[in-house]
Amino acid sequence: IFVDMFDSSHLVSSPAERKDLSRLSSKASSMFNIAFESGSNQQRLKRRERRLSMELERGKSGSTNSLRRVLSKFDRTPTLKSRAWEWKRPTDEDSIQPVGALLYLAIIGWLTFAVCFSVSFVTDALDTRIKELEFQSVVILRSMAAVGAFLIPSYFSEYAIGSGIPELKCILSGSFLPHSLSPSTIGTRVAGLTLALVSGLSVGRLGPFMHIAAGIASTIAQLNIFPSLSSSAKYQVQAISAATAAGVGATLGSPVGGTLMSVELMSSYYFVHWLPMALYCSVMGYILAVSVIRMDEEPFFSTNVRAELHESTLSRLISYVILGCVCGVVGQLLVKFTSSSMAFRSKYLPTKKRILCLALVLCFTIVHNLICHNLGGLLWASQRKGVRTVFTAELDSLPVLKALKDTGLTQAQQSTVTLGLFTVTKFVLTGLTLALPVPAGTFGPIFEVGALLGAFVGALAKLLPRLSVFDTRVYAIAGAAALPDGVLHTISIAVVMLELVGDSVNILPVALACLSSYFTSKLFTADLFSVIIKRRLLPLVIGLRESHEVEREKWRSEIAGTAAKEIMVTDFPYVTRRSSRAAVQALLTKSGWTVCAFLSDEESRFLLGVISRSAIEHSLRSRTEKYGGLVASGVKFLEEYDQKTGHAFVDPAPLQLPSNTPYWKVATYFQMLGIAFVFVVQNGHCEGMITKGTLISYNH
Repeated sequence: IFVDMFDSSHLVSSPAERKDLSRLSSKASSMFNIAFESGSNQQRLKRRERRLSMELERGKSGSTNSLRRVLSKFDRTPTLKSRAWEWKRPTDEDSIQPVGALLYLAIIGWLTFAVCFSVSFVTDALDTRIKELEFQSVVILRSMAAVGAFLIPSYFSEYAIGSGIPELKCILSGSFLPHSLSPSTIGTRVAGLTLALVSGLSVGRLGPFMHIAAGIASTIAQLNIFPSLSSSAKYQVQAISAATAAGVGATLGSPVGGTLMSVELMSSYYFVHWLPMALYCSVMGYILAVSVIRMDEEPFFSTNVRAELHESTLSRLISYVILGCVCGVVGQLLVKFTSSSMAFRSKYLPTKKRILCLALVLCFTIVHNLICHNLGGLLWASQRKGVRTVFTAELDSLPVLKALKDTGLTQAQQSTVTLGLFTVTKFVLTGLTLALPVPAGTFGPIFEVGALLGAFVGALAKLLPRLSVFDTRVYAIAGAAALPDGVLHTISIAVVMLELVGDSVNILPVALACLSSYFTSKLFTADLFSVIIKRRLLPLVIGLRESHEVEREKWRSEIAGTAAKEIMVTDFPYVTRRSSRAAVQALLTKSGWTVCAFLSDEESRFLLGVISRSAIEHSLRSRTEKYGGLVASGVKFLEEYDQKTGHAFVDPAPLQLPSNTPYWKVATYFQMLGIAFVFVVQNGHCEGMITKGTLISYNH
């Protein structure tokens, strides 16, 4: 083999290429010398040798690049120190599909759809059985379910409270939330969500199902069944991102629109080559649903109305824009109302005060059921059934309040007043329910409020003489898409709606309503989840996209130009060449840090690199460690560190910024790179450190 390589050297012309070829052949020789020293693998190594010989014969064109590609296929011999010099190796090539990705993504999709459909089946069965009882029994059982929905998460995992989407946004941005995706948290989420749905409160399933899907992906990654997944943090984040798409698909039966919606909900910056993986995961789960329960036989929300493109006259197009603007205004009001309710509850009735929170959940559940039962009609039915009624029933066929039947109003007028009252009631109940400390999705109740609002606007338009031909069902469909857009700022809901209702409605009415709602809501408020993240001070750097116009102007005038030296902290963990053993041990007693700076000395403070906490702990375990141990006065590998040769424990290239770097650029680095810290230097002097927590606190 090596003779053939040397014989082919006459085909290369330049001395540099000859030298390169000689180096490659020497590399191959040493590789085989190492391999042949093992007597137990002789047969395997002979086959490997023959394969290399055949590859070299095929590529004997004399090209040095082809020889390099051939050798790269077989050079798998790691050096003894390769695992220690972790910082030297680049991150995983995320543009390449990892080994086993198609299998573990399919498993994630199947398990997600199986768990989510099981929760839905159990919930619907229990709700049907409970409604068959007398009203007093219904209230008692639903109140008990609501109490259980609060107690289970409060004792086992508070990460199961709420939607789960704010926490997922933080995780996918690179933040670490311990136990947020653990099996115990996911089990708590499943049990709590089931009880919350049975309680009859205005809660949805989208966020919790996405959280459950992400937990399934995280659990599979920890099982070490797929080495490429369990050994790579980036592939785990990719799998979690794909799992969230499967969670949306399992909630709405919308694999394509759900994938796009998951990207909008979860990411400020997204790797576009992850999109096929997310769609594949969602489609595989959808295939299971189609095979088992025939999910594709009818749309998720069936309707008997058709709104074709050629029927959309100019007056109708203008009405869709007006409807979108109304949904945008109502959406920003719902965001502010929900945010204020959450703030009030967190201030006066925090989750830690279990007795008070228990009384709050119990009383509100009773009031919620009493209001819905007394009003009856669409509010007493389940959310999906109520939406289907609005989508399929004409204005004269909608249920009306009993108190309006003897008022002398026409059927259309009674239905209009009833829709208006139902819209306001559902709006208030949704905002208050989302503030409760129970597992609660946001999309379902907001979707129903949008359907009621759209039908109400359509009914008002229908009362006008020139607009009497308008169909309230079309406006209900457009409103159901536009209001969540105004609350969540996710334009992909237009695509989701097309999958939910089949081919009944053209994209144009829905798209116009969604765009109008999006731009109108953007003028007044940020999306609901960004507001929750900022209020709860979760570890996510919020950018301009997640803010409204007033906040953006204030950000530009007061914060954007602030220098890094005004944000940094000067009291940060560090060691020097002369750090004593006692000083290093004292540093380890402090919590809240995972890496520390490695400075030249206390005077010049030249930044030599960063050292992880685990590396320092490893160096303190013994005086005779392979990479350096302790001496009487200090730590040996710190004292003997040479910048030219480096050390396995020291990363010599941490991210550094000048002290006059403006805030907007610092925030962009944190957002796009997903980093946890950055050092501030000036003329080689390390002045301070900016962490993600520091940046978020300063922003607030």
